[in-house]
Amino acid sequence: MKSFVFTFLLFTVSFGAAAQDEHQHGHAQLNIVIEGSVIEMELVSPSVNILGFEHEVSTEQEQRILQKAQHILLSKEEPLFVFTAEAACLPTEISLESAESDELLEEEGHNHVHDLEEHNDIHLHYVYSCKQPAKLAGMKTQLFNKFTSLDELDVQVLTAEKQISKHLDKQHSELDF
Repeated sequence: MKSFVFTFLLFTVSFGAAAQDEHQHGHAQLNIVIEGSVIEMELVSPSVNILGFEHEVSTEQEQRILQKAQHILLSKEEPLFVFTAEAACLPTEISLESAESDELLEEEGHNHVHDLEEHNDIHLHYVYSCKQPAKLAGMKTQLFNKFTSLDELDVQVLTAEKQISKHLDKQHSELDF
């Protein structure tokens, strides 16, 4: 499954980037693959949507903002993506990196965080496992509540049965599968 998932994610991110203005503030891309009981997602966003700045962290205040964002993005206790309750989907792996980073900061478990550089995109990779995948009907994101600079989220979903393309925003943050 992993080779299929990563091929799809690379294709959709590349295709999505070519289809949109590159590095558009206020916009992000979410790619989702659902196969069996596993949901794999990749979120790509300009760091300004998440942090409010894109340059390298240079002050204590910016360091606090970065740490708070990392906590929110990597939280398994308060996930940014909530799936149909009956499906019982829980995050099993979360990783975060910036596209142009050279420095790796290790977090506990399988979480990885890279330092940020100027005009940078943030890439997040999420894996969820569902105990009742047949009951999976949709998802709601908390991204707009947690990161107010994010205005729009373009979502691509691939399942064994269908492909979905949907535009989410602050007023419409739910997606049906």
